[in-house]
This record gives sequence, C-alpha cells and structure tokens, in this order.
Amino acid sequence: MKHFFYKGSENIIKNSETFEDIKVLIKKDLSKILDTRNLSFLIGSGCSLGANGIPTMKELADNLFEPDSNLNSNLKDKVFEQTHKDILDRLKINFRNEPFRTNLEIFLGTLYSYQYFLSQSKLALEAIKEPSKLDTKSILSINSDLEELNSVIVKTKEYILYECLNEKNLGNDEKELNIYKQFYRKLSFRDSNLPKPNIFSTNYDLYSERAMDNLGISYTNGFSGFVERFFNPSI
Repeated sequence: MKHFFYKGSENIIKNSETFEDIKVLIKKDLSKILDTRNLSFLIGSGCSLGANGIPTMKELADNLFEPDSNLNSNLKDKVFEQTHKDILDRLKINFRNEPFRTNLEIFLGTLYSYQYFLSQSKLALEAIKEPSKLDTKSILSINSDLEELNSVIVKTKEYILYECLNEKNLGNDEKELNIYKQFYRKLSFRDSNLPKPNIFSTNYDLYSERAMDNLGISYTNGFSGFVERFFNPSI
C-alpha cells in the first residue's frame, strides 16, 4: 500500500524506506501540529474503513444497485429488488451509469428533484379552473409515478441509514471506534491555555459522536434542540 503525508504540496514521507520510518515522521509532525493555537481538522469519508467499519460511497452504491452473492445476510432485504430497478428504468433514471453508479448522495438528490417536479406538475394540472380542460389521465399517471418513485426513495434512505449506523457490525467494530477515541483523547491532552480545536466531518457515520460520547467530551454537531432536533448550520 502506498502512503502519503502532505504538507502543502509536498509529500514529506516520499523518501521513507520503511513503514516504521513513516510512522516516526508522521508522529513528529503531528506533535507539532497539535500545539498549533488555532487548530482545525477536516475528517472525510474513508476514515472509518476497516474490516467492521463503514464502506466507501462506491461500495455502498455497489451493494445497493448490484449486490453480489456474498452480501451480508442482514443487508439482503435492504438493497434494491428487481421491482425498484424496473421503476428507475421506466422513469429513465439510469442508475447504472455515472454519476449515480458511485455516488448515492447525487442519486438521492436527483430522486428528490424528480419528486418535486412531479408534485409541482400535479399541482399545476389540478389548478386548472375549467373542468373540460382538466387532464385527469395525466394526473393519474403522475400519481402512479410519484408512488413508485417514493418507494425507491424510501428504500434508498432506509439502506443508507442502516449502513451509516453500521448495525450489522455493532459490537464487532471496537477497533475502528478505538482509533477515533485515541484521536480525541490525544486532542483533550492539549495545553488548556490553547483554544479548543475545531473538527469538521463530511463523513456519514457516527464514529466521531460515539467516541466523544464514550470519552465524555462535549461537542457541537450542528443540531439544536433536545426533544426535537433540528440541523442548524449557523452553529
């Protein structure tokens, strides 16, 4: 496996001969970084890879669209059935090609856009004042498309949620969780006179939250409220 550790445009471990040399260089540099006054981390998808971790976006799409015979038994009722594929083919949404084939976020966003388009088209037809001009056949067709499209949306959302919660590996993912705990524990040992570091995550799992909960570290994840939770980007 190739390793990279960039500072700006330079890969500072490119001349390292062994993995031990690489670790020494990275630890040395990270120790300096941890003492930076204003410190921010961006954690992206891929950080939670592992035997019992979270798949990449491509793997998620592979399992949903074209699951193989070795698919985890818990996932078999979560992935697309032929019915869902037939609906997408009829609606001319080609999930077999890019960008949908490897990105479920774009795929789901497109489904929602199509759903909005159909809903607005239905409202426009229903707003016609003259009964003689009311296109009942078109309304029924739109209702049918909406119903089928909604079934695909629900299936996709349930699948993504199940994978993000990593329920199939719950109890077996201590190794992945401990990596996060080590990271946050290290950050908590920073000089108390330094500002708290900022951590931003574009990842779709809950390992950061689980690790900080386990360690008793308070955090803000963009949601406000307790009984009713709302995403609030301003915080």
